[in-house]
Amino acid sequence: MSIIQTIRDKGTWVIFILLGLALISFIFMDAGQRGDLFGGNKSNPTVGVINGSKIKNNEFSIRTNALMYAYEKNPQITKDQIEQYVWNTLVDEKLMDQELSKLDISLDDKSLADLAIGKYGQPNQHMTQLFKGAFGDQVVDPQSGQLNPVVAEQALKQMQSQKNGNEDAQKFLNAFNGLLPLAKFEYLRDKHSMLMGTTNFVPNWLANKRVNDNNTLVNMSYVYLPYAELTDSTIKELQVTDADINTFIGKNPGRYKQQDARSLDYITFDFKPTSADTNEVKNLLIEKRGKLELTPDSAAGIFVMNNNSLLPYNDVYVRKSEVKVGDSNAVLSDGAMFGPYLTGNNLAIAKVIESKNYADTANVRHILIATFDSQTKQVIRDDASAKKLMDSVIGLYRAGQSFDSLAKKFSDDPGSKDSGGLYKNVSFGQQFVQPFIDFAFTHNAGDTGTIKTFFGYHFMKAEGTRGSAKPAFKVAYLSKAIAPTQRTKDSVEGIATAFAANVRTGKEFDDYFIKNPTAVKQNGYNIDRNNLRLPGIEDNVKDICKWAFKAKPNDVSSHFPLDKANKFVIAKLTNIQNEGLPTATDIRKLNPTVVEQIKAEKKYAYMAKKYGTPATIEEAAAKTGKQVLVSDSISYASGVIPGLSPEGRVVGAAFNPIYETKVSGPIKGTTGMFYVKANGKAYLKQGAVVDEKQVQKTMEQELGQLSQQSAQIFRKDAKIKDKRLEVGY
Repeated sequence: MSIIQTIRDKGTWVIFILLGLALISFIFMDAGQRGDLFGGNKSNPTVGVINGSKIKNNEFSIRTNALMYAYEKNPQITKDQIEQYVWNTLVDEKLMDQELSKLDISLDDKSLADLAIGKYGQPNQHMTQLFKGAFGDQVVDPQSGQLNPVVAEQALKQMQSQKNGNEDAQKFLNAFNGLLPLAKFEYLRDKHSMLMGTTNFVPNWLANKRVNDNNTLVNMSYVYLPYAELTDSTIKELQVTDADINTFIGKNPGRYKQQDARSLDYITFDFKPTSADTNEVKNLLIEKRGKLELTPDSAAGIFVMNNNSLLPYNDVYVRKSEVKVGDSNAVLSDGAMFGPYLTGNNLAIAKVIESKNYADTANVRHILIATFDSQTKQVIRDDASAKKLMDSVIGLYRAGQSFDSLAKKFSDDPGSKDSGGLYKNVSFGQQFVQPFIDFAFTHNAGDTGTIKTFFGYHFMKAEGTRGSAKPAFKVAYLSKAIAPTQRTKDSVEGIATAFAANVRTGKEFDDYFIKNPTAVKQNGYNIDRNNLRLPGIEDNVKDICKWAFKAKPNDVSSHFPLDKANKFVIAKLTNIQNEGLPTATDIRKLNPTVVEQIKAEKKYAYMAKKYGTPATIEEAAAKTGKQVLVSDSISYASGVIPGLSPEGRVVGAAFNPIYETKVSGPIKGTTGMFYVKANGKAYLKQGAVVDEKQVQKTMEQELGQLSQQSAQIFRKDAKIKDKRLEVGY
């Protein structure tokens, strides 16, 4: 039994050890699968660190993808721009998080969604773009260009009902949800700015002081010793050492803190479209022309869209002057085909779908029973109530009441109700909604009818047209870019590849341009993590930047394709600028004005020690060998001495009553050292009365503008680590 008991006692510890090892093994196995033990989830890397607060890949990519989807139909907005915008807003959000939390505004998902589409004020600008891209202009107020919250809410519910099994609906909802955190931050930031901008107070005495200071002139005597007259080559105390520069920079770190940056020289190899490339596009359009000609008019818009035309189909009529078919003298008739013809850098074909005759102007009356107020963004009445009221108005008109009186009594259009609903001389191209224009120009005088628009229900009455009828045309365009083919690109890539193979060192890179003087080298362009751009290239150059931040000086890259710019780029790294304070060598090379500023301070100290503080202005002149100069009508507001650069300290001394009875000590100016004797000041009478209340208001607004720059202020001393290039952005 004792042996068995011994085994049991020792075995218990063995069992505990084995269980412990198994548990540890399980933890590490699970961590290996999830990648989140200690170092964080490897599938969700850190994109940046802002004062210790991490920006994770998922929050960065979700917002980026949402904005990419919202702006995918806007060629002016690039992925680089969106990523930089998301980065900047996330940095500001992390920096302002503590401040924004003080607003104590809680928003549940429903309230946040309502806020984003504009139910409580201005809609978020990105939400407007998202809905407009998915639903077109029908969700946008035509007058303000802002998102209509009522229509947007209906559209959102429609997407939510279709999300199962509908890929487009799911993509829209993903983008919508991805934009909500951004909309929330922008709302809170704007709220914070508004509060900061309206909580500043300037007391009356301070406003009065500004009025007096700005309207007071002073007379002064002074002695001026220009720094430029003091040569520094022979005076040891005036030599600027590296230690002097480092001390100066250390005292002003916020001003001279530099970004982590790289300098590049580079050469480009352009692959421009050849005549063969142009003919290839032309032949394609000749083939499409035959198919478009046989396409029914009702399907022309679908044909153009399915063939990815650069010019979208616009189902409206336009005057001949607005029809672009490559020949301004072309005879336009229904079914007529044109092209291929050159338009800018594109080739296009066109088909006249239909023509109609429209007069120059029309007079028309209407009574609007509105469902939505575009100014206040509020629902006025629901659709059923509006329709019922419109039926009553039409009934009163049929019973004999005049259109004029009914419009004045019932119409919700402030632009026409006082004139009995009349709009005179409406031109064909005027900015009214299309159904309104169609009724005005296609009905005979006296005709009435009802139309439905974004604003609500309109009871219309045509009053006739003026001017001879002229044709207007509906045209379908199929436009294609003249772009280099893969064959052309491959040919130029061969040249770039050969260059990269033969030029592998910085010296070989520079020697190439000596031997080939017609080749163009772009010199010394700086890139940092917030400016991933090369001059003249509107394209994604991140691959070049990733290379640059890993390369050593005089390394030469391989060739990088920039498809949007139709170029290959090969770069040489010329310099590395590390984040933080610059070295004395960098300052001497890149910012010599700092050296001059230090030298000026040394000259001031040398002069002040040499001449001291004389008892009178005349003694100051005698000791320095200079004349006593007199300047009249010096303005405190301008801070300028006639004939010299702005000298704020000197002008300030001239306004100091202490120096009316004695000479100042040496004053450090921007261009030299001064001694000042104030000779008195006089209030400058104004021709018009100065509104001190307005001055007070202006000063408060100035303070408000400064206080609204919270994010910029927080950035000044923030520790921002940008890791986008390291994680693949």
